[in-house]
Amino acid sequence: ASSLEAKVMQNLGNVYYWQHKYDEAIALLKQGLTIAQSIRDNQLEAAILAILGQTYTATGETDSAIKSYEQAMAIAKELNNRRGFGGMAGGLALVYEQSRNYPKAIQYNQLWLKIAQQLNDPVSEAAALSGLGRVYQAQENFPEALQVLKKRLAILQNLNDQANLQTTYIILANVYHALGQYQEALEHHQQSLVLAQTLDRQKGIPEILNNIGNSYADLGKYQKAIEFYQQSLEKSQTFNNTFLQKNVLLNLGFLYQRNLGDYQQALEYYQQSLNIPLTNSSSIEELEYESNASLGSGMIQLIFGNYNEANNYFQQSLLIANKINKPTFKINTLNSLGTMYQQTGKYKEALKVYEQSLKIAQSIKYKNGEGVALRGLGSTYEALGDYAQAVEYLLQGLAVSRGIKDPEGEVSALNNLGYTFLKAGKLTEADKSLREGIQVIENLRKELTDANKISLFDANARTYRLLQKVLVAQNKIDEALVVSEQSRARAFLDLLNLSSGTNLEVARSESQVTINQIKEIAKTHKATLVEYSLVYNTIEISGKEIQSGESELFIWVVLPTGEIKFKRMNLQALLQKENISLQDLVTRNHQFLATGIPSSRSLNKPTFVPGDSVRFNDDEEDYPAWQVIAVNPENGMLIVRLPSFEPGFTIERPIAEATKVSSPNAANRDLQQLYQLLIKPITSWLPRQEQERVIFIPQGKLFLVPFPALQDASKNYLIEKHTLLISPSISVLEKTYQRRQKVPGTAKEVLVVGNPTTSKIARLPEEEPQQLRDLPYAAQEAKDIAELFKTKPLIGSQATKTTVVSRISQARLIHLAAHGVYDEIKGLESAIVLAPNSSFTKEKQERDKGLLTAKEILALKLNAELVVLSACDTGRGRITGDGVIGLSRSLITAGTPSVIVSLWQIQDEKTPYLMKEFYHQWLQTPDKAQALRQAMLKAIKKYPAPQDWAAFTLIGEAD
Repeated sequence: ASSLEAKVMQNLGNVYYWQHKYDEAIALLKQGLTIAQSIRDNQLEAAILAILGQTYTATGETDSAIKSYEQAMAIAKELNNRRGFGGMAGGLALVYEQSRNYPKAIQYNQLWLKIAQQLNDPVSEAAALSGLGRVYQAQENFPEALQVLKKRLAILQNLNDQANLQTTYIILANVYHALGQYQEALEHHQQSLVLAQTLDRQKGIPEILNNIGNSYADLGKYQKAIEFYQQSLEKSQTFNNTFLQKNVLLNLGFLYQRNLGDYQQALEYYQQSLNIPLTNSSSIEELEYESNASLGSGMIQLIFGNYNEANNYFQQSLLIANKINKPTFKINTLNSLGTMYQQTGKYKEALKVYEQSLKIAQSIKYKNGEGVALRGLGSTYEALGDYAQAVEYLLQGLAVSRGIKDPEGEVSALNNLGYTFLKAGKLTEADKSLREGIQVIENLRKELTDANKISLFDANARTYRLLQKVLVAQNKIDEALVVSEQSRARAFLDLLNLSSGTNLEVARSESQVTINQIKEIAKTHKATLVEYSLVYNTIEISGKEIQSGESELFIWVVLPTGEIKFKRMNLQALLQKENISLQDLVTRNHQFLATGIPSSRSLNKPTFVPGDSVRFNDDEEDYPAWQVIAVNPENGMLIVRLPSFEPGFTIERPIAEATKVSSPNAANRDLQQLYQLLIKPITSWLPRQEQERVIFIPQGKLFLVPFPALQDASKNYLIEKHTLLISPSISVLEKTYQRRQKVPGTAKEVLVVGNPTTSKIARLPEEEPQQLRDLPYAAQEAKDIAELFKTKPLIGSQATKTTVVSRISQARLIHLAAHGVYDEIKGLESAIVLAPNSSFTKEKQERDKGLLTAKEILALKLNAELVVLSACDTGRGRITGDGVIGLSRSLITAGTPSVIVSLWQIQDEKTPYLMKEFYHQWLQTPDKAQALRQAMLKAIKKYPAPQDWAAFTLIGEAD
């Protein structure tokens, strides 16, 4: 036997190792090892032992791997081979890592790192840091993982090792994601993508695109997330990577379900993921995708009320969870089943699955699942009327959530405790529990961004609503009003305080209002304040709030003297015959005013007059209504036009095929019913003098109520009796008042914009971009208003976004007559459509599109006392507990105390009359609310239909 023979066996063994032929490798390496030992070639012996350790690691033979590496280390130490000794330490670290002995893995990686640094061996140093990073990740010690991986990154950059740099960027991105630093995660994924493209690693690109999509989703940039998910999906299909396709489709489903609330689209993605065959039926990761897609599908079917389908999906998810022996998946599915049984009144079945879930969760110490199961048991016993048992389980659930520092679970348990105590008639205990829940929410909000504060309050609005109900039951009316205020526009108040230069801690304290401050605000404004609060029939089940329509409406009226009046309305009783909720009634009325599409209650008269809105038998369901221009009874034809037609362009259609959907002189029944619900109960407390102001503070979809157009039984509109304004909260009203006092008065310019030249715009994310129609009346409107103020308007291609932004801070009055688009998902992409800068490249114009978004407005510094957005839907956006997230909120935050916006798509040819009349009135009186009222009263005479004059609302200050 010779060293040459041993080396041949060593090399052959190494080849077999790389071919994954481990049995052949081990057999040859053992023979080579025997020869090396017999001829006492220690160096060769150590080399073969190292490869043997490597091979045993690959086969999972931990003890043999450790023994081989330890023998190799002993020889390396004897030979004073520091480099070899470090390499063996690295091998041992990997063995211990794979066997989940993390302390040992850290010990040997640190030993390897130390030796590599002493030898000035950056390649080994980077490898040791990689091993440490993996172990820290496995331990979920992400701060330590971040530190060592950043060191590895620096070394690889010095070595210009692009291949390892690319994978390190991915690992670092995952660590940043785990730390919640989503922007950093995105940036590292993007750097990984650039390197993958440089290195032509095409097969790895689809996964990176998916990761980038995840980062955008975490950042709340949902449209960007969708774009990258779609790119990933396309490329993974190119490489027939069905494994990744299932993952991407699952991610799309999560996004549409959890973030966008588009349950139908989410369900379709889940179905597509489930329909892709498994590449490996024993792959744990793929089966996890299957389980999650089934669970997501089940939850959506539950939302849709399809209980059989929901149950089928939950059973499928449960089957997979059992197959892959994933108890956490099983617990989550059992808790979802509990939700379904509770929702369908099958309380015994609910108790059974919650108890099963609880037992498993406690056995594996899965505290999150344990907390959900305990809360589920508590809410089930509450539904059964066993309040003592319910309280016992809910207190246990509360203790678990507090023990693992799970604030969401803590609030959920306190919510359900409060509700249970309320049902049991224990108002003091209910009060205490709910106030504790609110304190948790208040502590959480301190460190959040604006968007996350809004989401936090939306997710926990039930706590504030329940506390209001408890306080009203105790006849603590004033305290209930304070809680109502505490639940709305808080993030907005923080923004207003911070934008005024108030420090963060003071801003937080100033965003909490007292009852005395509320009374003083009413006195200061010399106005009647009307605050609405909707109280739902709700119960939280397994962390999910189930709503069944509003049960009550609370109305507070704060008189100019500071006196507080209160009305409690039983909405269920009042709307029982209609079988509709108040918010759905508002939506139906808003849709009718905005589109002319009728509700089932619309009148259908056989005679027609000019001005009527009509639909024809062959119109598509969502087609806008036609306007009657003239009637020719002799030939049985109507001359009609669409609002989108060019002025003067009409067509003839048969009278026999027409259905009247509205008439300028007909009573609007929805407007009358909204008056009966929102105004009639408080009429005795409203001012008698028309010029005295009434300031409405709506909630939820009540922000879409056209208060000026609400109509009493005598067909009189509310605007005919009162001067009206809107505010997101009483506290915001005070801030806009303070802001009005601080408007410097140095801004002299009047900025007027009309009919900007637009590029193709998609009004909704899923729509194809289309060229917006020309607005000739908006151009004339701008010219007429500019003439009133002796200034020159920006018309057409002059009205570029660049020009408007450059002049906007110097303006004391801003009037924008243009197209508007609104964003119901996040609100901050709501925008005024201006002209793109002609000096931009075509590519940059396409990217910019001239959209001045709500998000961009937040970054501006405005000095205007009034901004008028004479455009479609400028008062709309994402409706939240913080008010409407959109253009008006951003403008007020940027410095403007008063904004006039629209609630629906206004008619280009009719709006100029109202706008010119508003400015004529305002030039005679400093009261903006009174000026808008007088303009509306005149517009009613010219255009009697409410959709032609009632869309505009004044938010903020009147003076």
